Amino acid sequence: MPRKKIDQRPFLELTLNSRCYVFRLTQDVFGECFSGYVLVRKGLILQAVVLLRSAFEVTTQALMFMEREDMAEAWLQGKRIKPSRVRELTSMPASERELYEKLANLAHPNYQAFKYFSIPVPRKTGLAKAYAYGGWFAPREAGQIAIQLLWAQLVFLERFYMTYSADLEKHGLLWREEAVEEAFGGNANPDYTWEQFLGSWRKALTRLTEDHAKLMPLDIVEAALTLSDYGPDEKQQWREGFERASQEQSEAESGP
Repeated sequence: MPRKKIDQRPFLELTLNSRCYVFRLTQDVFGECFSGYVLVRKGLILQAVVLLRSAFEVTTQALMFMEREDMAEAWLQGKRIKPSRVRELTSMPASERELYEKLANLAHPNYQAFKYFSIPVPRKTGLAKAYAYGGWFAPREAGQIAIQLLWAQLVFLERFYMTYSADLEKHGLLWREEAVEEAFGGNANPDYTWEQFLGSWRKALTRLTEDHAKLMPLDIVEAALTLSDYGPDEKQQWREGFERASQEQSEAESGP
């Protein structure tokens, strides 16, 4: 295979400042997300959650550095900034803050993470427990994690191009010829912006998030009933009971 040509054009006049570290964080954001995808495909759900939390923290820190150059300069001078402080200083929606709290609970040996290691199995002799070793088939949870990993990357890219588009365009790096050819077949509108491009991805990802939550059955329920020794009618009764309990729990957590 021919060697890829390395682009020698200067990117930006980088010094040890916020821009320098934001570009460094780009590697971390995508590295954590791609690693999470690998674990999800293997059914290692809780391990993927740990990487999702890490990707969330890296993305949030990058957002803070893009919004607050003074904090980036302080960090580069050795000041330690706690994750809680990072979240306070960024324009993070309440829903994202709640997601982080959930991820933090799951990433530590807390009771909330217990369900990712065990499955309650209704049997004629009583309620049993099944434990998954080396991963388990959980398409709903795996899909949710993969979607959240996509959100982490999208949020990062939206803020990145909002902040640095002028500099990228100045150096001829706003749109790469190879990317334009691959995405548009060489017929791109010269006035097309990254905001428009990423906006279409945001719409698609929003629709995917909503559809996935509506259409996918609960993993633990399906695994439990697969392992159960009850007949079809009894399993359906258990399924309906699980679904009612899950709905009631969701309503209680969301509040009035």
